[in-house]
Amino acid sequence: MSPRLSIFPALLAAFAAGPLRAQTPQPNDKAARVLEPLLKRPGSGPLFERFVNVWLDTGTLDDLGRFLARRVAAEPSTPHRLLLALFHARQGESVRALEQFRAALASDPGSADIWYQKALLESRTLDFEAAIASLGKCLAAQPAGELPLQAAQLLGRLEARAGRTEAALQTWRALMASRPADEELREDILELQIAESLWPAAQETAAALVEQTADPYRRVLRRMRLGDVLDRAGQRDKALDTFAACLADTGAGSWLEKEILSQIEKLFRREDDLSGLRAHFEKLLAAHAHRAGLQRAQARLLMEAGETEAAIACGRALMALSPGDRAVREE
Repeated sequence: MSPRLSIFPALLAAFAAGPLRAQTPQPNDKAARVLEPLLKRPGSGPLFERFVNVWLDTGTLDDLGRFLARRVAAEPSTPHRLLLALFHARQGESVRALEQFRAALASDPGSADIWYQKALLESRTLDFEAAIASLGKCLAAQPAGELPLQAAQLLGRLEARAGRTEAALQTWRALMASRPADEELREDILELQIAESLWPAAQETAAALVEQTADPYRRVLRRMRLGDVLDRAGQRDKALDTFAACLADTGAGSWLEKEILSQIEKLFRREDDLSGLRAHFEKLLAAHAHRAGLQRAQARLLMEAGETEAAIACGRALMALSPGDRAVREE
């Protein structure tokens, strides 16, 4: 028998025993190092993304999917199923991801991490009711670390989007009450309330933030945010009063002064109310005649309105405030 023909018996024996099996993809050294802590914290989204990124240094997403699937087949534990579910969710394969979440919950129904990741997937598919139920199970499992905070914030957001406004407000109030000194939490909830157009609640949260802020600079910034909320809620007069209070707490010539005046001007120009803007600037000048920025804004407005003599008089007042400023004299 020729050498070429001698290989056929071996091939026939291999096919008779079954199809040739492809080699199972394996993680590179970096991915293997990340996988070890990931299996202890399989619900960590950032850690999972890091694992995927280092895997892709030498492998493909298809390889990663096969690797995770074969680990589940060999050992269908909760961490292995959760990682495979996260992979399917990342790939946009919602049905396959939910199958793995349900299988993992069947063996570990008290896992807060699984319930939270399942809720995230359900929220992305706009199944808000299912996501709200999953978050309830997550919180009932008494999770540790930052997960209770993340789950409660997401719960409030989804309750708002599902039309359960009062439930959302109660969730956020309870969360803030549980962390009374956490200003960053209040800011996060304020942004959620603004995003959902819950203006009375946003006004309440923004005002509370102003009151509890001791730092003068941050206090002005938060008061400006309150003014923005009042403006969006259709309460222009209250917004203007709030911006005036900001101006009183801001140094003359600072960038904050310029931003406050810009916000005030925007409120009037949006309605083409230049006469109202001029009257408001006159009111502010009565209290802050020393502010060159305010004098400059009024002078420009008067020039725009064609009131040359009044603009020149305002310009003279501006030069008196800044006698050595060449730019002011040229303007």
